[in-house]
Amino acid sequence: MSGPDVDGATAPSDEGIALEDIEPGRTLCVLVRGRRPGQRPQYAILSRDEQGRVVAYLNECQHIPVPLGPPHVTLMTPGRQRLMCHTHGAEYRLNDGLCTAGPCTGERLTAIPFEVRQRRVFLGCVGQ
Repeated sequence: MSGPDVDGATAPSDEGIALEDIEPGRTLCVLVRGRRPGQRPQYAILSRDEQGRVVAYLNECQHIPVPLGPPHVTLMTPGRQRLMCHTHGAEYRLNDGLCTAGPCTGERLTAIPFEVRQRRVFLGCVGQ
């Protein structure tokens, strides 16, 4: 399901996400567990930075709390160096989530804690 403008989305799993499914230069959105009744579904954005390290952020722009984009659409800039909000055009550095361009410059995406065990990524809770 990958292509120039399509990346992946998946449901949460107790078995974690295979490390090889998180490709450098692409995004993988994973449904976040634990949302309250009546809340819209929230997704984590997983990717890898320039050094190949995994990063995980809440898929929510810091300008107005809307998703950076739909889960199945790439959330990377055309050069695949930064995450990008499809609504406001804000750009966020991959390694630390800092907004470097757009209406929320200086703000940071919400990091989601995770750990890597046996080549699988396990997400923690948002706000942990």
